[in-house]
Order: sequence, then C-alpha cells, then structure tokens
Amino acid sequence: MIGCWWRVALIISGCAVVGGHVVHAQTFVSLHESAHLRRPVAAAIVGEGRLLCVANQRSGTLSIVDLEQKEVTAEYKVGDRMSDVVAWDEQDCLLLTDESAHELLVVQLSGQGIDVSQRLSTSRSPVSVAVSEDGRLISVACLWSHRLSLFDASDAGQLTLRETIKLPFAVREQAFLRDGSHRLVVADAFGGNIVFIDGEESEVVAIRTLPAHNLRGIATTEDGERLLIAHQTLSSLARADYNDVIWGNLMQNVVRELPVKSLIKDEGEWLNDSRVIRLGEAGAGAADPTGVTVLPNGRGTLIALAGVDEISIQTDRSSDRIDVGDRPVAIVWDELREVAYVVCSLDDSIVIVDVDNGEAIDRLSLGPKPVESPGDRGEKLFYDGHQSLDGWLSCHSCHPDGHTNHDLADTLGDDSFDTPKKVPSLLGVRDANPWAWNGKFRELHEQVRSSFIGTMRGEGIHAHEINDVVSFLHTLNPPPSVDAGEWTEDDLTQIEQGRRLFASLDCQRCHVPPLTYTLDMTFDVGLEDEAGLGRFNPPSLRGVGQRKSFFHDGRAKSLEDVFLEYGHQLQEQLPKADLQSLLAFLRSL
Repeated sequence: MIGCWWRVALIISGCAVVGGHVVHAQTFVSLHESAHLRRPVAAAIVGEGRLLCVANQRSGTLSIVDLEQKEVTAEYKVGDRMSDVVAWDEQDCLLLTDESAHELLVVQLSGQGIDVSQRLSTSRSPVSVAVSEDGRLISVACLWSHRLSLFDASDAGQLTLRETIKLPFAVREQAFLRDGSHRLVVADAFGGNIVFIDGEESEVVAIRTLPAHNLRGIATTEDGERLLIAHQTLSSLARADYNDVIWGNLMQNVVRELPVKSLIKDEGEWLNDSRVIRLGEAGAGAADPTGVTVLPNGRGTLIALAGVDEISIQTDRSSDRIDVGDRPVAIVWDELREVAYVVCSLDDSIVIVDVDNGEAIDRLSLGPKPVESPGDRGEKLFYDGHQSLDGWLSCHSCHPDGHTNHDLADTLGDDSFDTPKKVPSLLGVRDANPWAWNGKFRELHEQVRSSFIGTMRGEGIHAHEINDVVSFLHTLNPPPSVDAGEWTEDDLTQIEQGRRLFASLDCQRCHVPPLTYTLDMTFDVGLEDEAGLGRFNPPSLRGVGQRKSFFHDGRAKSLEDVFLEYGHQLQEQLPKADLQSLLAFLRSL
C-alpha cells in the first residue's frame, strides 16, 4: 500500500543503480510550490489508480497528482529534459526518458517517495518509451540518432540493453501491437515514414511511407487489428492563398485508420485498405493533431488538437470538440473514474474531461509559473494554430518543433505562386541570414511577419509578438549529427579528410565555416524554379545530415545525389573514397 508519502517535502530514497553502480542517499526535494515553467509532455496513472505522474520537459521534473484530492502534492527533479513517462508492471513503477541526458529511468514509488532504481544509457535523444503487453520488452525511440534502443526486463525487474536498431530517419511516436507479440510500429518524427519491427528478433520487417508528416499520435484499436495515426498532409499543389487555406487544401489534419495486416503488403498496395478521417472544416480548422487515445468498450477515440487547444471525441455516430488548455499533447484515460486527463503543455496544467457529457470539468495547475520571457511567449505563438486563417495550421505544422517536414510548400515567400519550395529547418535559423530561398528578407522579423500574414493568412500579428517569435527562434540550436558520440578513430580520420576536401573544392565560398556554413548572398548554382528564379540563398549546412531532400525543390533525394546525380559545383566526378570522406564531414556538422 502507498501511504501519504507524496505530502513529504524532503525525500531520502534508498539506493539506485546508475550505469551498473550503486548510488546511495538520493535526495529529492519537492518543487511543486516553486515558480518555474514545467512544459508537461506525458502522464501515466499508477498507485492503484490514485496517482497521476506527469513528465515535465522544461524543468526535468516528475509531478505527482493525487486524483482523489485533485491536487499536485509533489514534484521531483529527476533529470534534465523529460520526454515521456509510462507505467510499468504492477509494482507502481514508472519508465521515463530523459532527452538531454540520453537515459531511460526506472522510477519506483515507495513508502517514502520515489526511488530511481536504474538510469540506463540509451542512444542519443530518447523521446518516447513503449512497453510490450507482457512487460518484458521496452522500446525507446531516439530522435536525432535515428535509433531504437531495446531493453529486456528480468524477473527481478531489472532492465538490460539487448539491441540498438539504426533506422533511416528520425523517430518519435511508437506503439506495440495488441496481439501478444513483441511487434511494434515506430513513426517518423518529421516526415511520413513508419517502420514495422519484430522486437523478438530485433529486426525491421517493413518500412512504409505515408503521404503525411507530423505523425504525432499513434494507437491501436481494442481488437488490435488496426492502427490509428494522427498526422498532417501538406499539399505542394495548393497555394497559400485564402481559398486553399480556408478549405483545408493546403494543410490537412487527419487521423488515418490502417489495418495492421496491410503493413506487410506490397508497397503499391498497402495503403488501399486505409481510411482517412478529416479533422476540421471551413470556419473551424483543427491544427496539429497529436495524442490519440482509444477508449474501452467501443466508446470512441480521443484526439488532441494541439494547435487549437481542443480535443476531439470521435464515435461511430458523432464528432464533438471540447476546449481544454494551451497545446494539449497527450490524453490519459482513467478507467476507475471514467474521465480523461489532458496534458496541456503550454498551460502547465492537466484538464479533466467528462467524455460522456462532452465537457471539461476541472483544471489542475501543476504549480506556480514565473513571468514569461519573450522567448516563452514566442513559443506559444509558434505552436498556436489560431494565428492562421480559421485555425488550419501553425508554424509547427510545417516546421515540427522548429525542424522541417521535408515537404514542398507554395507560400509566396519568393514572390511567386506555382513555385513550391522545400520547407527549411528553423533550427539554428538565427545565424542563417538572409532568409527565404531568394534571400529577399534582410531581417528575421520580416520573414516571420511574412509567414504569419502571407502563408498562414492570419488576421494580423503585432510588432511585439513578432519580436517574441524571433526571440523563441533564437533559442533553437542546430540539430546534432546522426552519429554524434558514435564515431570511431577511423570515422574521425575520414571526417578530417572530408573537411580538407571541403576546403580544397572551395565549398566554403558559399558555405562559410565555422559557425553557419552559409553566406549572406545569393548564387547561381545552375538550377531554376518554375518562374525562372536562378539565384538562391545557400542554406546552412549545420545539421544537413538530418535532412531528407536537397535544393530548393527537393530534387536531390539524398546527400549523395547532390554530387552523384547533380554534380553540385564539381568540375569532375569525385573518386568514391573522396566522396565518402566529403559526405562523412558534411554529416558530422
């Protein structure tokens, strides 16, 4: 039985296993009454249904909510940047991922508080954790390293790393199938790929591509036969004008229902059995669908509409929408009380929803908040679908968490329509001046204003709000290399050879090292768009290995193709060894 431990302010736990070593006397001080931003991202119910544990990304804390009293009773600093939390086994145990520390935490609730019994190293940037039905296999999806870390659970509840699977794209959302197996589906963090994995054999069964991006919600139906995937679809054939925005032609927000058996069908056939449920309508867009929760006993499906601060309740006979809090990102169903808990990330709160009556019945603040900085206010605007016409899209819709969805968009950003351009990453954008593919924006503020007014067709944005968005964008660092921290001595030697080749080929004429690998000019690189534009602003090469297509129209489908197929700025074809060295250097940036 769990006592009233969560009311204790100072907790001394027993011992913890950290990297295989025992660490004694961990001290956890409750922070739930202190003012700080938490940015919750996930939650799980434990303690025989009495407690809701909330993972807070910004503060690196774990909040404990007493569901009977409807109040936060403790908050513990357990890491640097918590990215997910799930309940595990029947011993009031939690699994948490720490994106910054690259760790999986095993947290045990005890009579005196919490005990971090294991801190296990994962691949870099773990962002989600999933548990098989039998609790014996744990999967951790690692964003920037494009890897999956699989852990086995012993009878004693100890986890050990079994396998690391490298994938061809960044990953985030995942779900085990409800068929008693160790098979799971893992979704692309930015584009439309999904990978079907046999966890028992630690191998990839199939990789499929949806006409989609921002796959932010994935769940299985009760019978285990179908997958529900919440995503967006950006059409390069639509213009960012009034008609195409208001009718949802530019940006669609949907839930796709896909039979599991389709995953192993031939590439050309597997999508034929899918069904698309469009979210939103003219006058009421549904920007940025995220968490998906399937209710028991056929009661319907809950979908978080993060961009418009609502959740959607989908049943066989109706579709209702409920206002909740700022940016709902996850939904947890409470079978005991038959209510849903909605994690509202930018509101630092949990909203309780009575699904049967279709209303929010309570809001639980996770704690006091400080005065927001300009960057904090800009973060809210970046994720706010209300800034667009009728709430169809946000900045995040095309730039997931500041990166790119790898798609083309016809935004008038280069002063012409019918010339769709590759959506650039905004990570490290503060150093990438000028802005736009034709380099027409001399100030980042001008580019931001154009995006809100011209692309999103919003009613208007004030000068101080533009300043706030720019302040937020200035906080976004370039993504790390896919293989950062994994290089051998031979790799480092090859990277150095590539760096020298980069200089000798005069690549730095347009991509100037060491900070930005770009230049405040436009260049003719032998390419033209549909309107005849032939001079382009060179994109920064920072994080170039995290992109999936290249040039203004994405015509090069890999970094190799930039040189092999298009001979970009080469006088003659490079020897294979030199090309591999150059690519290794570029991917290291």
